[in-house]
Amino acid sequence: MSRIPLTEELIGILTDSHALTNLQLVHINETTNDETDPIEELFKNHNFPTDFNSKLKKNEILITKQTLIKIFLECRTNINQNRVLDLNEEYLTTMGTLLVTPEDHTIISRNEDVFLKMIDQKSDNSTILLNNHLRTLAGFLDSNIARTNKSSNLWLYFQKTLIRSISKNMKNNIDVIVKLLDWSTDVLLESIRNHPRNYYALQTLKFVICIMYSNLLQLSSTNDDDALVRQKQLLVTTFEKLLEFMRRWNVNDPSIWGILGLLFDSWSVSGYVYGTIDRISHGVLLLKFSYSSPECDRYTLIKKWLTVGNGVATFYGWESLLKLAEYNGSREMLLKEFEASFTKFEIDHCCRIDIECDSMIVDGSEVNLQEDLILLEEFRLNLIKKKLVTRKLPIF
Repeated sequence: MSRIPLTEELIGILTDSHALTNLQLVHINETTNDETDPIEELFKNHNFPTDFNSKLKKNEILITKQTLIKIFLECRTNINQNRVLDLNEEYLTTMGTLLVTPEDHTIISRNEDVFLKMIDQKSDNSTILLNNHLRTLAGFLDSNIARTNKSSNLWLYFQKTLIRSISKNMKNNIDVIVKLLDWSTDVLLESIRNHPRNYYALQTLKFVICIMYSNLLQLSSTNDDDALVRQKQLLVTTFEKLLEFMRRWNVNDPSIWGILGLLFDSWSVSGYVYGTIDRISHGVLLLKFSYSSPECDRYTLIKKWLTVGNGVATFYGWESLLKLAEYNGSREMLLKEFEASFTKFEIDHCCRIDIECDSMIVDGSEVNLQEDLILLEEFRLNLIKKKLVTRKLPIF
């Protein structure tokens, strides 16, 4: 009979699904007499009710605070007993503890030591073990448990495990690496969607993109053309995922536009990210970065995306396009397009775009743009262009 039944069940659920999976902490008022409470009903026959969100294409595992406490208590009790735990039991026990106390350095070190021993002892199954470990960490980090999804310890642990898995498959299995990096991108974008200002998730996404480029450069020096094509296509796919993410959730997110810059070229590559990769991989991954023409014309694609309909009013998007234009020699031409656009707007509407107070001025008076939403969007787009020409930062 298991001494940690809840922990075993939860991690079994997290590792059993190939879809994105995350934990959702829900609250049940135990003093209520309302038998029709839909949340409470879900837990009558299940410790961890699971629902597949078809819109987001992910499994959502529900957990109560009471169950979370029980997991912690059963794991701590197991750790504090004076007996030797087998590797699997010790691994599960320490993982369950990290769900609740992710900043416990002693426990995370113990878990890592045990996990590495498991990989050494079960080398034939090491890929499965690494994948399951990554799925468990991803489920923790994508949860709505604040202390867990913002744990610097767990995010670093996720990065280290990712590096180990990539290093294992570096020489002979590029397909596994491509799928792993693609999956990691999905995990991170989902985490950012749930926690838009999560610094560690954003940094880890930069980390993953840098690995993509690192792999691309290593493959460029080999004769494996098929692998090189697949890695290049992964960069294109990631680029498109970031654009789609912003289109669906927040077109004005400066953090995502900044990360998108990694896929333009090295103008926004963080030295911190490369330092982290170098430290974690012990020099296994190639850490050079040089410009190469993208496999798709990203400048044209972004410009087309920003000009759809009457145009997308996002300062950071147009600013990113302007930065990308520096590399293909079209910066001055783009600035002239901006100037022609806002000048035409001012002439057509007999107005002046005031970039100091973000207003449309006609005959010395500010126009109430809330009465014409189409005109408002057209104004905002040309306000952005005028600010970029005059290098004024957005204040709206």
